[in-house]
Amino acid sequence: MTQVLGHALVETDIGKPYGISIGSSKTNILLETEGGIVKVGIEPSFNDRATRVITNMKSFLQEIYADGVNSMLLCGVHAMQVGKFLVLNADHVNKIFPEVDFVKMDEKTKKILVEIQKEFFKTYRSGRLDVALYDWHPLRGGNIRAVFPHDILGGTVEPSCGTGSVAIGVAIVTTGEIKREGICRGEAYQISLETGGGSELGGPERTTLLISSSKSVITNISFTHSLVKITTIGEIII
Repeated sequence: MTQVLGHALVETDIGKPYGISIGSSKTNILLETEGGIVKVGIEPSFNDRATRVITNMKSFLQEIYADGVNSMLLCGVHAMQVGKFLVLNADHVNKIFPEVDFVKMDEKTKKILVEIQKEFFKTYRSGRLDVALYDWHPLRGGNIRAVFPHDILGGTVEPSCGTGSVAIGVAIVTTGEIKREGICRGEAYQISLETGGGSELGGPERTTLLISSSKSVITNISFTHSLVKITTIGEIII
């Protein structure tokens, strides 16, 4: 929602009562949330450049490390607990369950994901219905494709997710996958995730992670979504 707020501040006058004015250069605002202070950088459209909103997730990152980051074996699949998130590399699932199809996301595939999630809750009792699934086989020029099947039985599959993308970032830095895949500029990384396609892996939306790290521990992380649009503006009378 911070991404939507940033675009709304550019495209509407909702910031006026709070003294927020968006100029042609980058504007930073601070949001007080339940998870701590969140800095949102807003780069408005200018000279044919699209509006870009960058959400700093350092508060969420601190929450993740406080909850713990651990590898685990679930139904024979190597998985990661990242804070309260269950993070799964789709190739690891496919190695143990070759019948899965994360593009079709058919019923057999869903049942396997549900069983892995059940095992996660047995192992990590503080977990929530937060799952991030990814692989390194992008179709549109990104680095990774992802989807977020939080609660398949309840019908909740999120095509694009900021916190889930951050959880993937923590996982691939912790495991060293990010270096093995050749995405490395010292201790700074920019990762492009293909998301937003629906219940399947990948999609036309581009989530970009901006990561700073030290010795496999992330020190700061931000993200931006590419396809956020304000579709309706109006008033609600209560």
